[in-house]
Amino acid sequence: MVQEAEEHRTRATLDTIILFGIDLVDGIPDDDLWVKKLRYMEKLGHLDLKDYDLDDPDEREFLYKRFIAVSSDDIMEVLRRSGITEADIAQAMKTFPSPPA
Repeated sequence: MVQEAEEHRTRATLDTIILFGIDLVDGIPDDDLWVKKLRYMEKLGHLDLKDYDLDDPDEREFLYKRFIAVSSDDIMEVLRRSGITEADIAQAMKTFPSPPA
């Protein structure tokens, strides 16, 4: 139960950093190839997109950042610049998903 709460808090922190701490220089691609890949990852059971509205531009941007554009190295750099400890970074990286292939 404690571990589950910690993982939830870590995911919420990562989502907040991605949402507010990352700006896309080139925006979201015009094609939906990345959406098709996310849907395939969902089909494989690696993601759950049912709570997201892919027609909402803000949610699309968040999903693109969260699963496609932002790497674990990017997150580590933002965390370091935010004054987060190495232990916090290590814990955060355990819950960060690998991008779809």
